[in-house]
Amino acid sequence: MALASSETYTREQAAGPHRMPQFRLQFLLDGKLFLTRIWSAVPDIGQRVMFPSAGGSGLFKVIDVLWSDTATEDMMSAYISLIRSPG
Repeated sequence: MALASSETYTREQAAGPHRMPQFRLQFLLDGKLFLTRIWSAVPDIGQRVMFPSAGGSGLFKVIDVLWSDTATEDMMSAYISLIRSPG
C-alpha cells in the first residue's frame, strides 16, 4: 500500500472546476481495514465519525489521514485511521 502522507489536496483541487468530489475512504481501526465508504468529503484529524453498525456507541475519532497515490479523474482515495471514542 503506497501512501503519500505529505501530500494534501483541497476539496476544490480534487473536484476540478465543475465536479462534485468523490473520495474512496478506507477506515482503519487498530491498523486493520475496518470498512470502506465512498463520501463526498474527507473527515479532518480530530473529527468524530459515527458508524452505528460497528456496535457500542459506534463513535470513532479520526487520528490520521493518509492519501493514497492512486487517483482517477473522478475519485481520490485516502486511508483514515480511527480510535474508538467514548460515547
